[in-house]
Amino acid sequence: MNAAIAMVPPAIDLGMGLAAQFVLLFLPHVSKGMQLAAINKGYKNSNPRGFFEDTVARLKGEIAKAGDDKTKKHKVVAQLNGLQRAKAAHENGIEFFTFFAAAALAARVAGVDATFVASATTLAVAARAAFVGLYLTTSVESLSLLRTAAWGVGIASCFGLFWAASVADGGIAASFSS
Repeated sequence: MNAAIAMVPPAIDLGMGLAAQFVLLFLPHVSKGMQLAAINKGYKNSNPRGFFEDTVARLKGEIAKAGDDKTKKHKVVAQLNGLQRAKAAHENGIEFFTFFAAAALAARVAGVDATFVASATTLAVAARAAFVGLYLTTSVESLSLLRTAAWGVGIASCFGLFWAASVADGGIAASFSS
């Protein structure tokens, strides 16, 4: 795995990688806010989480009321799914950011080669960008596998960073690398 990571051009250093991951963390949140504003013809910032929950409940009610009107039902289902995907992508971003930041910082503290850290960071940022784009735009089941693959590549880069940190630090992984 680390040999594959090392083949990635080190285009993004650790600082830029952390900043990029932070931006990618909030893009789905911004998307969710824009979708809420479009659906409701305005945005209530006084209680954004309640506004989201109220909108979801209203959309679910509209789906139930649509009955046999497939055009109306399809439109409302698409709105609801878009909101839910944006929320899920944002929550996943929070989870991923903490894992990535810990892995990247552990690698730097352990003295892992900066070029390797930059390669892993580049890979993680590219994978995360693909993941976010796919999560926000893809509701087709077969294409969702691409999103899962992008997530896997991002997680693998984090595992590579943790592995490299454990080897560099003389941790337990060092005994497996000889």
